[in-house]
Amino acid sequence: MLAVTLLTVVASLWISVARLSFHGSRDDIATADAIPHTARYLEYVREFPDDALSIVVVVDGRDAARATAFADALAGRLTHLPQVERIFYRVDPAALGGRALLYLPVGDLERLE
Repeated sequence: MLAVTLLTVVASLWISVARLSFHGSRDDIATADAIPHTARYLEYVREFPDDALSIVVVVDGRDAARATAFADALAGRLTHLPQVERIFYRVDPAALGGRALLYLPVGDLERLE
């Protein structure tokens, strides 16, 4: 039993060293055609290159209430970190003024029409 365990540990370490790698770039993790968020992020970086070092967190889940609670908790914790200069989190709808309809999905706009 000990020999099998030792063999398993050695094999796991060998596979980890040989095959495990770190990809820190968003481009390495997911291609723009695979995940829509990545395509939008790449457009964002082209438009705002000064913010290229920012971190974008996308919370996606089946339960909107849990996803919102998680995003609220995460934003609250990030606010207290001294390394974090700015958090762009919730958008106040009043700040959109008369441009709020520009942010609706096309299907919603067609139904409103």
